[in-house]
Amino acid sequence: MIAEKTKEYEETFLSPFIAAERGYIDEVIMPHSTRRRLRRHVFQALARRHQSCLANGADRGHGR
Repeated sequence: MIAEKTKEYEETFLSPFIAAERGYIDEVIMPHSTRRRLRRHVFQALARRHQSCLANGADRGHGR
């Protein structure tokens, strides 16, 4: 009985694809593309931060 319920639970709730389908997560990133996607998002965040600093005059330095 417990083994059956455990298997049913695992099939129902332990799949990232089911979680995405139900809207619990936005998307499933496959292992082979993780590094590429993380790299792209980190560079996008750094570029936004850099643009924000330039817009606020942070590139002028202290006391100028």
